[in-house]
Amino acid sequence: MGEFATAQKNFEEGIALSKEAGEKHEMAMASTGLGDLHLQQADFTGARQYYEAALNARKELGEKEATAESLLQIAVLSIEEGRPGEAESLSRKALEQFQAEKMTSQQVWACGVLARAALAQGKVGDAQKSIVLATPILPRSQQRDIQLELQIVAARVHAASGKSSNVESALHLLDSAMKAAQ
Repeated sequence: MGEFATAQKNFEEGIALSKEAGEKHEMAMASTGLGDLHLQQADFTGARQYYEAALNARKELGEKEATAESLLQIAVLSIEEGRPGEAESLSRKALEQFQAEKMTSQQVWACGVLARAALAQGKVGDAQKSIVLATPILPRSQQRDIQLELQIVAARVHAASGKSSNVESALHLLDSAMKAAQ
């Protein structure tokens, strides 16, 4: 059995056991894992099904931070589906919740997704605003993957501006991201 099939089987078993035990929190976590797997396989319908199941469970449980994370996962999916307007709206909702809860890493993540959604709509100025919003809190983020992702998105935003100085800045950001990843 391949890695995907094994992971899928494990998450499906986790969902079944969680439902049987009445553990909505655990069911939401397993659903998120399955959503991630389906997104990696470009199965957007499957990813949306599991992400929405996780979102609904988290709403029922009143888990504000986890609900915002689910909204952001659906926003990422929406970008991949070619629905950047939906992604922008979901990202803004998630960002507001992360700001209210002072969740620095998640704020950075939301700003990056918001910038990607803006770029996908050709709104370079809005994408730049999202990057500017994340820049002062970026050093306080404890999640390296989120920091690197924002640097990559920032480089894309700089390059999209079309100004030669911004393209040079984008190359510098990418170089920094690559060095940090090593």
